[in-house]
Amino acid sequence: MSSSAFQLLSMGGTSFNKKKFGREHALFNKGDASAKGMNHLISESSTAEPGHLPSELDFFASVEHTGSKSFQSKSNKRKRNDEGTSRQARLPIRTPSPEPEDVAGPPVQKISLSGPEPLPKSFKTFEEFLPTSDESLKKNLRKHGVHHLWGVQGAVAGTLMDESKRDVMVIAPTGSGKTLSYLLPLMVRLGRPCRSAFKLFKNGDAPTPGEQGIRAIIVLPTHELALQIHNEVLKLCEGHAWRTMLLEKATEKAVIDSAKSEEGSVALGLDILVATPERLHKLVSSETLPLHETRYLLLDEADRLLGSDFLPQVEPIVKACVHPALQKAFLSATMEAGPEALAKTWLRDEGVRIVVGLKDAATTTVEQRLQFCGSEIGKLLALRNDIAAGQLPPPALIFVQSIERADDLYKELVLDGLRVGVVHSNRTKAKREEAVRDFREGKTWVLIVTELMARGLDFKGVEVVVNYDFPQTVQSYIHRIGRTGRAGRSGKAITYFTLEDGPYVRTIANVMKTAGANVEPWMLNMPKPSKNMKKARKMKPVERKEVGGGGKNPIKGDVKRKHAIIEASKKRKSKGVDTKKSGVSKEADSQLQVDLDE
Repeated sequence: MSSSAFQLLSMGGTSFNKKKFGREHALFNKGDASAKGMNHLISESSTAEPGHLPSELDFFASVEHTGSKSFQSKSNKRKRNDEGTSRQARLPIRTPSPEPEDVAGPPVQKISLSGPEPLPKSFKTFEEFLPTSDESLKKNLRKHGVHHLWGVQGAVAGTLMDESKRDVMVIAPTGSGKTLSYLLPLMVRLGRPCRSAFKLFKNGDAPTPGEQGIRAIIVLPTHELALQIHNEVLKLCEGHAWRTMLLEKATEKAVIDSAKSEEGSVALGLDILVATPERLHKLVSSETLPLHETRYLLLDEADRLLGSDFLPQVEPIVKACVHPALQKAFLSATMEAGPEALAKTWLRDEGVRIVVGLKDAATTTVEQRLQFCGSEIGKLLALRNDIAAGQLPPPALIFVQSIERADDLYKELVLDGLRVGVVHSNRTKAKREEAVRDFREGKTWVLIVTELMARGLDFKGVEVVVNYDFPQTVQSYIHRIGRTGRAGRSGKAITYFTLEDGPYVRTIANVMKTAGANVEPWMLNMPKPSKNMKKARKMKPVERKEVGGGGKNPIKGDVKRKHAIIEASKKRKSKGVDTKKSGVSKEADSQLQVDLDE
């Protein structure tokens, strides 16, 4: 900086007596310009126009510069340079997308195939199965940074595109490329859009109308995940006339009207339908939406869809797909014995089983750490210490076990001045989508979530995942930490635990050891939890104090109790239940409903 400290002070409106403080002035001018030159600089700067504050003193960039045009041009030029420098310091440096020849190859994946012989051949490159006549699909892949075929993608594509039309069950770690593994062969299998095929038939240019109705259905457990997968479908469909739809409230009526029209399946004309089980089951059970012409049924996060929560909705959907050429694909990062056994009964000849790496194993690209915090006070203190020490570089995900705890932790971090968001099922769909969008765009640096977000959602570049509340199951842990370290990137996962979580630490420590993480020997030597303990933990999480270690808030408890009573009353009215006629007192009935809701 060419100006001295005294020059800056004088320009800011403060005068300095050089004669009186000559000795001090000389200390700041050693090795500088001559006294004459310095006097010239000071005298020149002292003529700065009124109201002007130089960039060196404009720490907050809040003052508008006034004055002559020549002075403004110099000041603006310096200001632009300063702004550019400060912006570079504030924002993360984004490296340009590498050219295809500079892109590293896909990570090595150990792929295991099992099932009835002969097993289908896996593909090694896109050129082996992508049609040479369709350059737009390859262009879309390159546009979105996909230049190589990963192992799981080649194996699944080889199975789904085999002439025998085999069913497939895929168990692959989070971030290993499962989504593209079924979308790519699906696009190739679909071929000509159903609307285009019918148009050719109608004009007499084709002997048959081709496949009509709903040709392919992708079922996912949550709306957020369904929205993400539908966006991935749209990216691949650019330049094609395939008709895709996300089944939600806004589109449900259009689907019903098309299905009820005289043209039937032709009017419906959907190449790909992405849906959650509850909404799709509603249409199927009411016989509003026929699925007899569906050729491809794909269940993503299949272990959860085949679990007790979703099975009553998923089973009728699977049974409604009766086309003789139907192909099914069930995919997940984890697969317990029960859901896997059920899946085999629905797959033709038990399907081809594809396992990437070890079954139910965490990804090896994530650095994992277990941290003992003692109590709830210790957890909040540990989180703040990790933030202060730079152990939580943004973007970061924080998992908690309940909606109430998510809101409480959100308030704590907002008061700390963090750019933080929160997502859970009590928030409206619009609010959840806004929070996810802000996190993706970098407007918020930390996102607090419940188990709702543990599966499937792909956030590019998440640096760290914090399990603020200890996961209830091994599967939950694997899916949680799988939000980072995706697509070959590295990531970090920190899991806090307290005395209440002690009996279950060993199970997570074993998962970490299998993935190659450093684990303290004493964690591996802890006693194993019994089967009953594991079952109880899976059904109900550990009861914890308030976030930060406070006791239960009686006022908050009263509010929740009142809210539960009101909700129970609304449910009874909607069902037409009269408590007087049923012989149950209002107090007892309300208490019963509160207990059930809790």
